[in-house]
Amino acid sequence: MSKVRLRFVSIIACAAMLVLSLILGALSLWAPHSAMAATVSPTSIFWARTGGEVKAYKPTSSSEKAYLTLELTDGGSVEYHRDLALKWYSAANEGAAAAGEKPAGDDGRVNPGKAEYLGITFSFASLGFERCVMTFESAEENISKEGKSVNKLVFLVKENALSVYIQDAGHQKPTLDEFETSGASEKSLSVGANADLTLKLDEQDCTAGEFRVTIASGSTVTEIGKFTNIGGYFLDYRTSGTANMPFAVSAELGEDAQPLKVYLKELNRQTLEITGGEDEKKDDAPVVNDDGTVLYVGGSITDNAPAVLVFNEKVYAFTLGQRFSLSYEAIDVCDDLVTVTRKYYMLKKEDGKYKAPNESPEAADEDYSTLLTSDYLMPPDDSGDEHEFISLRFILEDGRDNASKEYVYLTWYAADGAVEAKGDEGESNWFDYVKVDREKEGPRYTVLEAKEADEKNDPTVNYTTICDQYQEELTAIAAEANAGSGSYIYLPSLRNLITSDYADYRNLRFHIYYYKPGQDESATPDQETSLRYNGLRLEIDKPGLYRFRVYATDAAGNAMKLYVDGKLTDVTSSNLFEIDDIPEFTFYVNYKGVDIDEAGQQSIGYRGSTYNISSFTIHALDDCEREYTLYRFDTKDLTDAPTYADLVENVKDYMEGGKYDDRLISIKEYNADIDEADWEASYPDNYYDWNPDSSLSFVPQESGFYVVKVLVIDPNRANEETTGYQVIDVRNPIDYIEKPTDWFRNNTTSVILFSISAVLAVIIVILFVVKPSDKTVEEVDLDKLKGRKRSNK
Repeated sequence: MSKVRLRFVSIIACAAMLVLSLILGALSLWAPHSAMAATVSPTSIFWARTGGEVKAYKPTSSSEKAYLTLELTDGGSVEYHRDLALKWYSAANEGAAAAGEKPAGDDGRVNPGKAEYLGITFSFASLGFERCVMTFESAEENISKEGKSVNKLVFLVKENALSVYIQDAGHQKPTLDEFETSGASEKSLSVGANADLTLKLDEQDCTAGEFRVTIASGSTVTEIGKFTNIGGYFLDYRTSGTANMPFAVSAELGEDAQPLKVYLKELNRQTLEITGGEDEKKDDAPVVNDDGTVLYVGGSITDNAPAVLVFNEKVYAFTLGQRFSLSYEAIDVCDDLVTVTRKYYMLKKEDGKYKAPNESPEAADEDYSTLLTSDYLMPPDDSGDEHEFISLRFILEDGRDNASKEYVYLTWYAADGAVEAKGDEGESNWFDYVKVDREKEGPRYTVLEAKEADEKNDPTVNYTTICDQYQEELTAIAAEANAGSGSYIYLPSLRNLITSDYADYRNLRFHIYYYKPGQDESATPDQETSLRYNGLRLEIDKPGLYRFRVYATDAAGNAMKLYVDGKLTDVTSSNLFEIDDIPEFTFYVNYKGVDIDEAGQQSIGYRGSTYNISSFTIHALDDCEREYTLYRFDTKDLTDAPTYADLVENVKDYMEGGKYDDRLISIKEYNADIDEADWEASYPDNYYDWNPDSSLSFVPQESGFYVVKVLVIDPNRANEETTGYQVIDVRNPIDYIEKPTDWFRNNTTSVILFSISAVLAVIIVILFVVKPSDKTVEEVDLDKLKGRKRSNK
């Protein structure tokens, strides 16, 4: 074999090995996800705040199980950092369609699906606390100024007896003490320490956005009340914008109380037992605490619950010829990365009979095709029927070891009337399908009926009742509103006024057109368009009378239709105020003076780096003046210095109460007339670069607390002055040292394979670049022995 051919074969062999090692390396990088995600650290799910710790304890030193434990000191809290499912569906009649049965559900579905709800099993290690609060934050069903819904479940211990009550989203203004004093309805729980309690939600006797709350202990189930204003079927974990912490536990213990241990044992079917660690030991014996508990060190939670699929809305018919579009969340307690594959089967006929798809997972989806958001829903034939039908299933895969795939069917989530069970009489091929319409009607007003026979819009019998009810709610809200720049009125839900027979209310988009004070019909109305169900708000920057009308479209763009001059016409912005039958609403808002929202905690600043101050939320008329002042809070040698949280909560009292007047050092504004060489001696405040007329920013020169004050002067109310404050925690700059990880250990195989790939790549380059010699070994050696010939030149 020639040298060139040998060299070529070597290159091919090295290249093949390179490709193989790269593939194996990539696969080994991906594969650890399954193995690693099968067990998780408790602290990857729950995060401790000040005064809280995430641990694992055994109730005694015996062989009892160790569970995820929230250890709380007075005022301490721990938060759940994952999306949290409130309602989902699982298989109810597994295999019914394949068996040819047509049961069974109240709505006639072959497999209607079984509704599942949030469940948390927990216990208190002791009843030595005053108050333990479980807080649930979510998006809203009806919009409010707060921008999120907060429901609290409050446990109280009085004379060693445990009771509980709910402070729902509609009553969050009072403090807990004020709320209890005003008559909170407590329910007694006749249990002691370490007794298992199971919190469950359901929708019994609930309206939209409500969930009934029960707590079970053994066979005793106590109804506690209702959570309200929850905008969907899952609590979304959100850190930006209006932050949401889906679930948090905090405690108030009272004087000299020992830390409270709350054992969390199960969350949405996921057991929270800690395994793989060991008891904390001293002299080879478990260390038993005063309360009889044993700290369990190390260990992890084994992922043993499947992921679930959550829709925030009921599913109605799809539209033929349009792209697939559907919003959902795949949620797993342990794994924040769930793979979702969508498969679909459009109903087909063979020889005039329906052909049932093979629903068996073992069939590898042979009758199902992958469904993408770019796919159009097209008919399988030219039947021309009024409806086509689609079977859509989702395949969920999480990080459990050797976990089977979870098959979820869209029909479980569909509204009544959106599903038909198809099959031929005498044939064992019943199965459920969601309708796909050739044309889908848009939303409609519940108070108007577009009658084809009369070619006009007739008010329904409840027109006056529904409109008057909405106007009454609107008037009450407007009475509490305050006009001014940055001010909004948060409108009541339109659920009773606008509906759709083909889309869920939460799927609609609302378009509001309104006239401000002083505007007449000749003016162009202001508008807020494409608003979601929980985003219905209007800016009220002027005091006076406002009036508005609203129409809706669904997510597919289907419009409302009413008769105009005897012709059925889409309702649009152009004719919204021309159709007399459409209800119109008015509200009057007053100007009650300047109002400044509390700023809350701010982002951390660092000495020597420019800090950009967040804008204050000021509700005022445009002609109000604003003055900004920057202070440094000097806490040096101060024995009773407040913490950052304390300073934020009580900043107005501290700034205006006189207690710390001698500690508030005002930072002078930047003076451009002073030469930089003279700053150190005569004007060191220039280093702060504090120039509020130019920008709300500064460069902190010392670490500690800074306070920004805004003074708003209102000429409309005899120069009335209103103040607002922001507190900023400035720290010394530090070199960031990345936390060591187990990545190398967990990916050793990948590293080795990629290293081999690198070596092979170098070899291939050498083989390509280095030209082989035509001399034999003997010839080369002979040349060396002979030496180099002398030149004759």
